[in-house]
Amino acid sequence: MFSEMIKMLKQGELPAGDPLRAKLKAALIKKGGVLQQPRPCWSGDPKINPLAQHMLWAAILLADGDSVEMVTAMLWQERSGPQSPEIGSSEEFRELQRQQVEEFLALAPTPEFRATLLEICRETLSGL
Repeated sequence: MFSEMIKMLKQGELPAGDPLRAKLKAALIKKGGVLQQPRPCWSGDPKINPLAQHMLWAAILLADGDSVEMVTAMLWQERSGPQSPEIGSSEEFRELQRQQVEEFLALAPTPEFRATLLEICRETLSGL
């Protein structure tokens, strides 16, 4: 669902906000529906079950703090086992975000673009 965004980031370009916002909104709805199903029913198709990691990156680019929080919780739920779907602590939550930010920054093709992405991350995540 976010392949165009990733392609642009790897080329050192920022995606346009409005189309990315529309994709994120649709992805939040889809992901929310998937996560309500029993784990064995979760689809592996990213058009049905968008990758939470990519959704988080989109939310960061859009400086959408509410979506960052929501998607991080979805990512936690995806990665945790069925016995522990709840977030253990705020530190664990922040650590998950930090890990995702590192992977996001690794998409940058140049140090200059990495600095741009890092600044976006700092601005978006500073209030969280």
